[in-house]
Order: sequence, then C-alpha cells, then structure tokens
Amino acid sequence: MALAAPTRDLPVDLYIGGVEHAIMHLLYARFVAKFLEREVGVQGMEKGEPFVKLLAQGMVRGKTYRDPNTGRYLRPAELTDANEPKIAATGELPAVSWEKMSKSKYNGVDPETVVRDHGSDATRLFVMYKAAPADELLWDDGAIVGMERWIERVWNLAVGVGRSDESSSKATSFDGDQELESALHLCIDQVTEALSKTHALHVAIASLIKLTRAIEAHPSRSHISRTATVTLVKMLAPFAPCVSQEIWERIGTGGPLFEERWPEADGTVLSRGKVVCAIMVNGKTRGTMTVPLAALADVELLETLARKSDAGKRWLVDQKTGKAIPASRVLIGKAAKKGKGRVVSFVVK
Repeated sequence: MALAAPTRDLPVDLYIGGVEHAIMHLLYARFVAKFLEREVGVQGMEKGEPFVKLLAQGMVRGKTYRDPNTGRYLRPAELTDANEPKIAATGELPAVSWEKMSKSKYNGVDPETVVRDHGSDATRLFVMYKAAPADELLWDDGAIVGMERWIERVWNLAVGVGRSDESSSKATSFDGDQELESALHLCIDQVTEALSKTHALHVAIASLIKLTRAIEAHPSRSHISRTATVTLVKMLAPFAPCVSQEIWERIGTGGPLFEERWPEADGTVLSRGKVVCAIMVNGKTRGTMTVPLAALADVELLETLARKSDAGKRWLVDQKTGKAIPASRVLIGKAAKKGKGRVVSFVVK
C-alpha cells in the first residue's frame, strides 16, 4: 500500500460540519484514521487524529407556528398577517418558536426566492453576519435589507473616489488622514485574523462595516480615502464576490479583482499612537493592555482585546475548562488622565 499520498496530505487543517457530522461522519472518519495509523502505518497524524481543528456549524432555525390547543404545525396560508399573525380559522394567537427548518414544520425558506428578492451577495453577507459560525442562526428575511443598504453605501464610496487614473492626480491630504489610516490597517489586521485563524466571519464583516463608516466620515478627495476604499473592496470580495468585482471594474486597475494580492497590515501604522488601557474585573484592576488609538472608539473590539490580553486569559477564562467566563456587564470608561486610554471593566459572577 502506497503511504506517501496520505502522509503528505494529513492532517486536514479544518473540519467543518454540523451536529450530525459530529456524531456520524466525523466519528467514522476518526475511527478509520486511527485504524490506518495504528494497523497500516500511515504517518503524519498526531495520535491518529486526521483533523487539526473542528468547526461545528450552528443550526439554522426558522420561525415556527403551532396551534396552541392541538400543537399542530401551521402552514403560512393558515395565518393572517405576517407581522402579527393569527390563526385564520379561529382568530387565536399561534404558539411561536424557533425550530430546525423542516418541510413538516412549514418553516423553511426557498433560497431561489430569497436570492431573487435580495441578491446572492446580500443573502450571503446576512448568513455570515447574523451569527458566529458555531452559533444558531435565527432566520429573518427582513434583516437582509441591512446588508443591501451596506452594499449600496460601499458602491457610493466607490463612485466618489472614481477610477485610479482619474483620481490619483486630484488626491490631496486632509486633517484626520492619520486616524483613517490607522482604522484601515486595524481593519486589515482583524479581517485577516478572522479569515485565517478564528474563522469568525461575523467579526470580519463587522470590521468592514466599521471601516465603511470611517471612510464615509472622511473627505472623498483624500488620498487615504481612495486607498481605504480600494482596500475595502478587496476585503469585501470573499463575502460578496459579485458586487465586489463590479465595483472593481469602476475603481480598479483593469485586471480581475481575484488576481489582486490580499492587503497586509502595516505594523508601523498599527503601533503608531498606541495607548494603555486598564483591565478591571469586579472592581479590581487586574492588568493593562496596549491598543491602537483607533480601537478606543470600538467598544466590542476593546472587550475582545481585553479578553485576549494576559490579564484576560488569567481572570476571564475558567482555568479548569478553558472556556471564557461570561460577563453580565462590560463597562468602558475614560482613564483618569485625559487622552490616556480607557478602563475596560468586567462584571462577572
């Protein structure tokens, strides 16, 4: 038996599957891999484990209606108003819950209809942004509109900066260029980490939305505005490939967007203007962390950075299970001295 090929290709970097995969296919795959490692001699897998990391996807749940008296699942045609549904036959309010999509529960969604109404890019963005990959996703058609609006905002930014050969000679400098440049490289760093390490796609999209706001608040004639917009489109491409390519044809250099190099964060820019923030847990200072100046305006980012710091790993992680300790409240306050960072205070049980 030739062992070179499996030895070269194993272990697999990432296994993605839902709950069903975790108890069926994943179990079988691990069993076969351990057999091959122990009995046949296939190498390259530590302790016979074929996968380095498991990402168990959360379930997509749909809004489900039942008859409160019989428990029978109700078809959409049996309900009156979509906003405040009532049972057409009795006028009663149905029992509402979020359950796994199923034909028998009449809570499924037709993908062709959704894509026709909202577009494939907006639909894809909604699915990735609505919840973390490992969390449950509660389907809501109405929320897709938010992604459509964001795509339109990015489009308008692209129209504002124009093509590279049209705008390069007109670009100039403005107050706030340095802040936008810091926000840009912070976004590059966050999106790159989300795609390559944490697989937190919702975090990546949130970072892109924040960069969009930062660009909108800056004059479009600024050189850094154009650079930030072009980079935004590049980073948007994996999530919304169709509209990204169309925008690229208006602002790019003429070649296909997917042949462009992925942007890299400049460590010099990220380190410029860094400030020290204190980390408090239940009223006691447990440590400090150094963050970019641009991060001070982002509460969620400050919390994430605090949890990743040395103090956060010690005081905000259960040392027995290795799981993050949930906080009932996270408060961001200003430091005693003006312009000297923030105080990130966690209230935990």
